[in-house]
Amino acid sequence: MCKCFEGYSLAEDRKSCRSKDPCKTSEHGCEHLCVNNENSYVCKCFEGYNLVEDGKRCRRCGEGPVDLVFVIDGSKSLGEDNFEIVKQFVNGIIDALEISQKAARVGLVQYSTHVRTEFTMAQYSSAKEMKKAISQMKYMGRGSMTGLALKLMYEKSFTEVQGARRRSLGVPRVAIVFTDGRAQDEVADWANRAKQSVAK
Repeated sequence: MCKCFEGYSLAEDRKSCRSKDPCKTSEHGCEHLCVNNENSYVCKCFEGYNLVEDGKRCRRCGEGPVDLVFVIDGSKSLGEDNFEIVKQFVNGIIDALEISQKAARVGLVQYSTHVRTEFTMAQYSSAKEMKKAISQMKYMGRGSMTGLALKLMYEKSFTEVQGARRRSLGVPRVAIVFTDGRAQDEVADWANRAKQSVAK
């Protein structure tokens, strides 16, 4: 009967030995870190990286495909100073993304009494172009029709006509909504619909 040294166990062939810690072998396939989990293991990534779908490879945060739409409150109650702060925050997110038609596609909607698409996901393919458009974006400064904005985002912003990729491709769809919370219309219905089809 074959036996193994401490820290090893007998393999299925009952002749060869393998490490009880799979992270000490080269078979785990983890790109960054392998963490032993009793008889199994999990892969982890260095700070600033996320684990991708295969559970082994790591991707730098901000890389990879995503269809993203910003929905920005331009109401009078928000205030023009806060509106400028939101614009700066959006620019910061854009700087952290890899903007291209193959990676992150970004659109932006501003709402007040009316809803205005500032640019679609099909319109710009560089961070520089987007940030220029944001800098030129005019503050609406009237009412706060948040529900109407969510309706437009749900019905139009994530269509292929406006630059979204086909659902069959599995590209994440993300909406980031900025609001002061003082909606003048019904929000719940369109918010629930959006949650079912778009990550928020």
